Amino acid sequence: MFFSSRPTAFRLTRKTLAGAAALLIALALSASPALAGTSPSETALCPGQLFSQPFLAAGDLNSYTLVSGSEFNDPPEGWELKGGAKVVSATHPDGSAGYALDLPSGAVAVSAPVCVTLQYPSARLYAKTLEGKAGVAVAVSYPETKSEAKPRQVGETKNTQGAWEASEAFSVLAQLGGKAEETREVRFVLTAGGNSTSTLVYGLYVDPWMK
Repeated sequence: MFFSSRPTAFRLTRKTLAGAAALLIALALSASPALAGTSPSETALCPGQLFSQPFLAAGDLNSYTLVSGSEFNDPPEGWELKGGAKVVSATHPDGSAGYALDLPSGAVAVSAPVCVTLQYPSARLYAKTLEGKAGVAVAVSYPETKSEAKPRQVGETKNTQGAWEASEAFSVLAQLGGKAEETREVRFVLTAGGNSTSTLVYGLYVDPWMK
């Protein structure tokens, strides 16, 4: 499960943090053009997003949009994997066969960019621990902000050994991308902690509260 954006005891090594920051800077150089904004009097809308209810089994009736590539078909579209992060065959939370992201200790995965607005407060994913007890830290990164080089941590998985578990909702912190009601892109940075641990991740979803 995830905590909220309150501080946690999760610690990352300088080497891991530096690697994640360098990866994000490299991604920024090849990023797609910024999404068009809207006037302050309008509600910003992200184009082309599809919505589903992936957490019904957890009692969550909200609709979510899937972050591209987070079903982790091989290769995962738009994701950057480092430090041993890899796509593996896995049984999905719904029992179907497919793929998931395996994050051993120290591995970093940076998501494809996803459009959000100030009306997108939170996100969730599925995770389970294969071995060990440490979790995976989740951070957000917005281009042309301080969080681009130093992603802002928003949550951490807990030990869910043996079974998939839906995380608690964690904050998207869309305000880091600006105070205006307009579209902006965010990348999620997943960093595995601990020693001799391995965690599977599947299905990263963002919640627009108006849906």
